[in-house]
Amino acid sequence: MICAFCLLAFMYDGIIALLVFVLMMNGIGQVGLQISLSNRVSATLSKDSVGLGMGMFSMLNFISGATATTLVGKALDGIAITTYGYIFFVIAGIMLAVVLFQFFQNRSA
Repeated sequence: MICAFCLLAFMYDGIIALLVFVLMMNGIGQVGLQISLSNRVSATLSKDSVGLGMGMFSMLNFISGATATTLVGKALDGIAITTYGYIFFVIAGIMLAVVLFQFFQNRSA
């Protein structure tokens, strides 16, 4: 997904078919990650707390997706088309920071 947002940063004036392909691959990758994360969460929880844990996971996933979409929409509202690339770089940077944080946190545990 980081690569997809970096490509989007360079493609705001690019070919529309390539943009559609990148967004489609990004969506497929995100669905794959959500499925594997759901599987991991359900396997980690005890049998007594699987229902509550998966319900919380689904609710937080839905709320975070809606919040992120709203924030990106507000950030892009009223901005010239040439500055969209910078916002995609910021999103890619945030995603990279989260991945690195998780990597180093799991490595020390």
